[in-house]
Amino acid sequence: MPRLFYSFAHVGVGVVLMKFDLLTGFLRRQKSSVMVLGFIFTLSASLLRIRMLWSAREGLWSPLDPDTETYAYFAKLILSKGVTAYTNVSRVPFWPIVVAPFYALFGLNNITIKLASFFFGILTVLATYQVGKTAFGNKAGVLASFLYAVSFYVVFDAYRGLREELFSFLLLCLIYFAIQRRTGSHLNLLASAILTVMLYFTRTDGALVVLPTMLVYIVLSSISKKQRIPFKKLFLISVMFALSIAGWSWYSAKLSGDPFAESTAYASYNYFVEFQKGVGAFPRVTMSDYLFKYHTLTQLLVATLQGSMWIFQLLSLSLAFGYPAYSSPIALMVISFLLILFFSSAVTLWKEKRNWYFPLLYATVVPYLGMFQGLGVIETARNLVPFAPILTITVAYSVVRIYGFLVSSIDQHLCFGRVIDRGILALRLILYGILAFFLLGYVSVNYLYLLAWALLPINFADLFFLSFVAILCLAWVILRSFEK
Repeated sequence: MPRLFYSFAHVGVGVVLMKFDLLTGFLRRQKSSVMVLGFIFTLSASLLRIRMLWSAREGLWSPLDPDTETYAYFAKLILSKGVTAYTNVSRVPFWPIVVAPFYALFGLNNITIKLASFFFGILTVLATYQVGKTAFGNKAGVLASFLYAVSFYVVFDAYRGLREELFSFLLLCLIYFAIQRRTGSHLNLLASAILTVMLYFTRTDGALVVLPTMLVYIVLSSISKKQRIPFKKLFLISVMFALSIAGWSWYSAKLSGDPFAESTAYASYNYFVEFQKGVGAFPRVTMSDYLFKYHTLTQLLVATLQGSMWIFQLLSLSLAFGYPAYSSPIALMVISFLLILFFSSAVTLWKEKRNWYFPLLYATVVPYLGMFQGLGVIETARNLVPFAPILTITVAYSVVRIYGFLVSSIDQHLCFGRVIDRGILALRLILYGILAFFLLGYVSVNYLYLLAWALLPINFADLFFLSFVAILCLAWVILRSFEK
């Protein structure tokens, strides 16, 4: 009887192992994991935006922001009377100019301008993929676009009808033509010139950070690689940048008598918020006076440091379990992890002399916005949105390198015989399980925080969605582990 039992057991184990080998052989011939991962990315990005539709705070049918009302008014004015009717010297005009055709197509209602910003947000997701792919490969492009598309501080801005999404899209297009495509063709030069003007007339302060940084990078990158400096491109971008500044200054002086009316409006608002606490008569203060007459250098440096740390805390919420970030030990670890990924990309790219413009630009943007955040005068999350693709592309580069190293180490250095092959399968299950955990955590934290920010209660549909994503992540782990 025992022998019979062992015989049946032996046969049973043999059948199980045979079925197991057939299953693993089938799975290794498939690339289903890629489709599952793509579905997770698309589903997560889509449902976050769909869920925001009904937010009473910033949804599609919510009231317009004050700034959006201003853009909408001038877009309708441009539609009816032409570009020369634009008289708002405190805002450059390209966003209202772009919105005007949307009003012509979809009608003069509040939803139209929100759909316009949503449209350019989707284009930015695609442009993030293209620029990331061109700079660092397909995997980096896919990951960067996903991190951008699902990040809550990007999604919350999707339906606000503001210019941040347009600026992001134009910035990525300019990077693509001015940096990624090294050809000196007339089309390349023309695109760089036109995009320079568009970028400036979409958001002047952003262009004043982006364009000088880009010019410096092009020169230093060419020198470090011992390549010929593209003087035509440098000259054309510089000239168009200077002409944009001069043209807007002339137009501002013509309408208001102040060639720096936009800068003065920003400074006056900042003074009104910081020193008058939003009470009393609105002052007139120049930017130089606001920064250096009413603040000491020490105050500005402290504000920059505090604001920069706050920005990294905000960005770390995309992965952290708790808010504010400093209240959670896990969040503090994630802050360090984000910094490590960012600076490792910066150092590696500098050593490799390869596309280090991305960390350079973001390292320039954070202290600039950090100073105003430390002074308490800007809506920082909104101001970070235009540069979000730059961060996600930079971080994606490090993540893809780490991922490639781990996978190659498991598949190449440990593959000796059948017994070890089973061990490799276990190691791959562990590795992809950890990656799936972070993927699910990234989606869940962004989704739940966005609901809280948008004043939307968690319902059964939200729980079903997150559970479904968890099941998809588990399916990805299984499929990816068995593939070659």
